[in-house]
Parts: sequence; structure tokens; C-alpha cells
Amino acid sequence: MSLSPAAGASPLLEQPYATLAPYFAQLFEPRGIRRWFAGASGLVAAAGLRSGRHLDVGAGTCRYSRYWARAGFQSVCLDMLHQMLARARLDGTGGRLARVCGTLGCLRPSASFDLVTAIDDVVAYVGAQEGGLDGFLAELRDRVRPA
Repeated sequence: MSLSPAAGASPLLEQPYATLAPYFAQLFEPRGIRRWFAGASGLVAAAGLRSGRHLDVGAGTCRYSRYWARAGFQSVCLDMLHQMLARARLDGTGGRLARVCGTLGCLRPSASFDLVTAIDDVVAYVGAQEGGLDGFLAELRDRVRPA
């Protein structure tokens, strides 16, 4: 798998996160991520979804994605920064976690998912991009399998 940076990605937008990459795990404790997963997995299970394909947009070091992979989902960590994805720990995921460096447009056209997550500042980031949050959600709509 190639973890090369996405074509056309802006170095100015990437720089703060690329600089943060080596320190990310030290700055952001996993306890908060565990709580997010506990709440989200409860909602997902209540909707009847217990496994399937999961896409984590803006996955960074894949810490949130690992929870879904350990819970039985096939998780795809999508992030624009090679620096973050390269630091992902894949242990304990049973081969159910893949990393993709790029944007939604980098995924195969046929790729569809049962669950899509974009947590924390990712939503604010995509909301500030051209097309805003509505454009982002419209692009995701074609990637989510109907229930």
C-alpha cells in the first residue's frame, strides 16, 4: 500500500498537522477516544449494525479506527497526511485496518461503507473547505450503503 501524499494537497494546510504528527499520541490521550467509541458504538449497535466496512475520514494515526477494527469492522483510515498515517499502530486489529493517504476522491469508485466516521476537528476542517459540510456530506452519500 502506498502512503504517498495526495496530489494537489496544500502544503500550507498540511503543515500544522504534519508538525504535530510525532507528538500526537502524547498530546491527545486515548481516554477521550475510548469514550467517543463507547458512545458511538452504542448508537451503531442500536441501529442494528455490528460489523461491516468502516471509513474513518481524517483518521490521523488511526487510533479511533483501531477501536472499530477490534470490534469486528473492516476499517479504512483515510487521511491526507502520510506523517500521521505512518505512525498508526496496526497491532491487535487482525488485519482489519487499512491506511489510505488522500481524500475521498482517492478511494476506488466502487468503495462503499456501512459506517463512516469523522471525529473532532475533522468536521470543522471539512466544513471550512470549498463546498463546506454540505458538499462533504453529499460526497459521502454515494459511499454509504443503504440500510
